[in-house]
Amino acid sequence: MPTYLLIPREGALDDPDWEASLHIGPCTVVAADERTARRYADGAFCRAVMERRPERPRLPVSPWSQPRLVRAEAIADPPLPPGTAAAPEGTVLAHPGPSRSSAAFKGYDPTASAAA
Repeated sequence: MPTYLLIPREGALDDPDWEASLHIGPCTVVAADERTARRYADGAFCRAVMERRPERPRLPVSPWSQPRLVRAEAIADPPLPPGTAAAPEGTVLAHPGPSRSSAAFKGYDPTASAAA
């Protein structure tokens, strides 16, 4: 399964759309294509922002789907946890970096909710 590295663009972290994301560092996503990888990152890091402010005339939208804010690279050898042979499609792994969450974000495995 293809894997993508999504990386926030240098100088783009001050864009107001980053308010809509819990994670603002790089991530690795297992997905069939770049568009799908961006959608998985959108879902994994979504942060609701409900109010408009005078300095923010519109509500922010997820930066992960915006190529002007996040670049995507297909990678051949994805970084996986030790002992992991492969990750299922939809897996999102957050790399160390800035986070808006008080708890460490470990990643999203779409098969975990189905098994519970």
